[in-house]
Amino acid sequence: MPTFNIRRSLPTDAPALNSLIAPSQPILARSYPWFNIGCISNLIEKSYLALTCEVSDTDSEENTTTNSEICGFVVFENEARLSDEATETIYEMLVQVGNEMRQKHDSSSGLSSNPSHPTQHTPHAAYSIGNSLFLSFIHIEPLYLSSLLPQIHDTIFTTYPLVDDILVLRRASGMLEEQWLRDARKVDEWNNATSTHQSRLASKYNLYAINRQQYIPKLRIRLGRVEDNDDLVPLLQLRNLTTLQWEGEFWLSTKLHDQNEHRKVLVAENVASGEIVGVMYVTTSERDAADVMTQFKLIDYNDFIAQLGGAGQQEDDEWDEAPMMAINAFEIKMFFIQPEFQDRSVDFVHAAFQMFPHLKYGSIFLPFEESEHPCLEPFVVAEPKLDVEVHEALHVVSRDAFYDQLCVSELNAESENTKEIYESIVRIIPSDQDFLASLRESTRQKESPLTTLIIRNQDARILGVAIVSSDFQNLQEFNNHYNLGDFIDLKKYSLNDDSTAMVGGSVGQIHHIHLTPLYTRHSTQFLRHVMSLCNFGLLIYKPNDTPAFLLNKEMVCLTERRQIEKSDQPLQLYHNYPVYFITQRLMSEPKTENHSRIVVVGASKTGLSFIKTLVMIPYLYFTNITLVSPDGIPDGVDSLHNEGDESPAFNHEAFFGEDATEFNNAQMRILLNRPNITVVKDKLEQISRKSKMIACVDDQLICYEILILATSRLYKLPASLTELESFPNSGVVDLRNHSSFFEELQAYVEHVVLSPGNLGHIILYGSNCDMLCTAQALVEKFHIPQSRLVFVCPEGTSNIFQGDKYLESKVAKQLEHMSIKKYDYFSVDNFDMDDHGGVKRVIISNTPELQMMRHGHGHQNGDSAERNAPRKKLFEISCSLLINCYETNVDKNMLVTFNHESLVFDGRLIVDPQFRTTDNSIYSAGPLAKFSRRFGVSQKMELSNAHELGEKMAFCALNSSLGVDELYKDNIEPHLTLIQKIPTFDSRVTKRGIFVGGYRYFKCHVRDYKADECEILYTDANDRYSRIAVHKTSGVVLEVTTFCKEQLEENNLSALVGMPSAYLNGLVIRYTEGLVPDLINFLRENWALALFCDQFKKFRKEIFENITQDSPDVEKFAKRIIQQVQSGEKFSWTEAEYEVDEVMPLHAKQDLERELVLALERMQNIDGLIDREVYYIPRVGQKGE
Repeated sequence: MPTFNIRRSLPTDAPALNSLIAPSQPILARSYPWFNIGCISNLIEKSYLALTCEVSDTDSEENTTTNSEICGFVVFENEARLSDEATETIYEMLVQVGNEMRQKHDSSSGLSSNPSHPTQHTPHAAYSIGNSLFLSFIHIEPLYLSSLLPQIHDTIFTTYPLVDDILVLRRASGMLEEQWLRDARKVDEWNNATSTHQSRLASKYNLYAINRQQYIPKLRIRLGRVEDNDDLVPLLQLRNLTTLQWEGEFWLSTKLHDQNEHRKVLVAENVASGEIVGVMYVTTSERDAADVMTQFKLIDYNDFIAQLGGAGQQEDDEWDEAPMMAINAFEIKMFFIQPEFQDRSVDFVHAAFQMFPHLKYGSIFLPFEESEHPCLEPFVVAEPKLDVEVHEALHVVSRDAFYDQLCVSELNAESENTKEIYESIVRIIPSDQDFLASLRESTRQKESPLTTLIIRNQDARILGVAIVSSDFQNLQEFNNHYNLGDFIDLKKYSLNDDSTAMVGGSVGQIHHIHLTPLYTRHSTQFLRHVMSLCNFGLLIYKPNDTPAFLLNKEMVCLTERRQIEKSDQPLQLYHNYPVYFITQRLMSEPKTENHSRIVVVGASKTGLSFIKTLVMIPYLYFTNITLVSPDGIPDGVDSLHNEGDESPAFNHEAFFGEDATEFNNAQMRILLNRPNITVVKDKLEQISRKSKMIACVDDQLICYEILILATSRLYKLPASLTELESFPNSGVVDLRNHSSFFEELQAYVEHVVLSPGNLGHIILYGSNCDMLCTAQALVEKFHIPQSRLVFVCPEGTSNIFQGDKYLESKVAKQLEHMSIKKYDYFSVDNFDMDDHGGVKRVIISNTPELQMMRHGHGHQNGDSAERNAPRKKLFEISCSLLINCYETNVDKNMLVTFNHESLVFDGRLIVDPQFRTTDNSIYSAGPLAKFSRRFGVSQKMELSNAHELGEKMAFCALNSSLGVDELYKDNIEPHLTLIQKIPTFDSRVTKRGIFVGGYRYFKCHVRDYKADECEILYTDANDRYSRIAVHKTSGVVLEVTTFCKEQLEENNLSALVGMPSAYLNGLVIRYTEGLVPDLINFLRENWALALFCDQFKKFRKEIFENITQDSPDVEKFAKRIIQQVQSGEKFSWTEAEYEVDEVMPLHAKQDLERELVLALERMQNIDGLIDREVYYIPRVGQKGE
């Protein structure tokens, strides 16, 4: 028995579909003049919805399916695809036809024609993009047509609950109607068009409609009766949409009995069987209007809170009672419906509006995490206020927005009533000067490249406006900077592809858009209209300010590509704000909204990576993300990229060594400048797990469903020093990474340290990169002489350079040359104060125990240890400022709240392998947290890549708390889920900073590697030190380090880590033979450019997958060779080469060479990154050509 599978078409379906359709092309050409075989792949890529139908044989006895093959292809569009008519007139005609049909129905039944207050559902609402789809192409094997066609229609109506009709336009040429139109109703009213052009269109084409009720009948909804109780009770075992708890066996019967004008029980019956399939309990809202006004931002919902009485002033100047307020909405208190009828849940909303004709709104209060239910399709979510305890989200639907029929049209200088319309638009759009300037240009200049589109209801009231242009010419250059090619096939959107001009349209750019907030649920419909009227297949959005809410929600955000650096061309941001795109195909896959309140505490790399992971998921939209950070969104630019006069006068990031993998200041602004992200400039003070709320220092309260703790540990002098009687009142500070600290530091330096006669030293206390970066910042920003700097390093400096003795010695010599004193293995013992309580002198002593540990004498004892121990030494250093950047600890307020809220803390916050604390709604990662010991031994989290930490924490939170498990399964090792082990971290770790003297330090390495297992290649030419560590066994590059004054191509160098050294043009052999005097110059040669391209890693992965799939013995051979090398077995490389020829056949090698040539061609086509003259690319065809 044949079984059918209907799915979205994939690009890989094109060859099979070509074979299926080619024999019928002459016949299809008569029905679809625009169609040719070459456009099938374009239809898959650029149409709104392309479906592939598969048939397979099912063995009923063994319950197995075999022999699956493609048997049909169906395409749905936003508009009719006509080869000789302008498509923008069709929906205008359809709206007119729908209005006439509705008026005819209303007049014949004696009903009101006002759609805002209907008393009965109108069977013929105006056709629009919001409730209709055009079937533009269909080809099904005749054998399966009668069985498959109903399933296709059922699929459309089930997948898109708001689609009521599938429309078809066919030529009225006397041809026999196709068999697949047998279920379609010919719309006779189509011929009632009045305008000359529309009348001509109607004479050439017939309109057919396939209505939802033919496949999924609308529910018959009525008031419940007491006798329905027994039939309704089983429904109460289903999932309730709301949180209302019912009690007792007579609860429902009581509600049925007590119905009145304020309380209704709606019952839905299956029209075919008469069975009761759903029940909804609706009341006029019983909530306190003042509480709702306090909890939610309702400024955009006119009359949602209605005033029932007024306040007046009495004669004795005393005020009367406050005006009576009530919620002007019905509230859905309870809703049960059988799963197979859920897609008709919206029928209940219509019935509720009928039952309460005097109310303007409908409402429903749900948990914030509840967002996916067909009943919620017409609702919008009111934004909750941050500082109020709110436990439920308010979903609102306006009567007008629910019933209005919307139409989009173009407005230009030649349109009628342009001036009046322009003034109406100005009244509804935000006061944005760029928006207004673009609007004036498009409506007043005939030759303007801008086009203004307005959306109106049936009463001609303007609800929104969009300004677009069709002059987006640099798609390839755009793809050079953003990962657009990861989502679409760029060739399908070529402006030079005349053969497929009828398929999918051109590339457009949207500049501004605004839609009345009550109608935001129609945003998808608005964008579909815009793309259809302007014939856009691809729409780009590059905002010059915070992105528009509507576009941030509907469009897909792109990621900036990793650029290939060139020594003479510093990298530049392509755009200063997020960049988005959308296609017709993606419009049919609307994002799933999630209203959970997600609060991230700390703008660390881990916290920002968590946010980035959420906002970059193309099919999810998180409406409530809050970042709490003392500095908010940074105003400056990344100091590590500042040079010369363009540098700001003061930038505190210069004080710190930087994780170079992610998020300089500019990238932070791009990430956080989004309407769904709220940045609170404050600091966490207290957590209330019971109320799910945090309190900040400035008394701000923020509620959460998910709390992410991603703050850093703070530098803090130990209590043994701060509790000394001689501890100074000023001049001793812990290094902090927020603006207020640096402003205070700058003032102290200017008024004390640099005051006349003050020659005290500035002591930098620490053993890390931050100490060396702080020294450079003091010299560069505050103009402090280098000779006044003193380094006191309790643990020496070897841990800064991670065992690189040559570089450690080089830096020590440079410090000596700059007259900077350095005390290794010394710690602060005491202080002397001046007459004003400021620091005057610091007493330091050596730390022999640490020194012995560093030099390998830690296990000596007795007389041997005593003889080898360095003698105790004391030094007094005159000091005007001591900056501590040594030991770190958790903020005191956070430690108190951790203890108060019973969050397990053992020096760090304890988390499980899912990054959850003892409270499953609180997550933590980074320096603040560590994995519980019961799951095994783990390294400190700060030793891992911060971006990877945040990303994996996001995947775990999506899986555990937000119900999104596919990303978790794809990115977290499956076996770890079963045995609860700590996840592994594979991303490279990068560190960089500008050290004293202006030297730029850069180091990129894999997380866990041992230098003694590597072959070290290093050069030090022209004061430019560079080093590469290659694993002796695997030949993989494990580390790259540079140290020099010039800005090197660090972005390129980091791409080499984790790459086999075999790709590096015989680097190891050349180095051994003395042929590489400078590693940097060697890697700047043209041959290396392809290695730095962001597509190269993807190419390597694809090649590996292809080889292991086509030649599985290759992988087994490689593993065996590695085992032999690791175990020290002897083998012959010559014999191994012969064995490769056996396990990898000739055709596999040829395929590999072909794929390499094609990949180089793709990378070379990325203009501006790899010049065309770099590689000679032989001409080859695709596999199989």
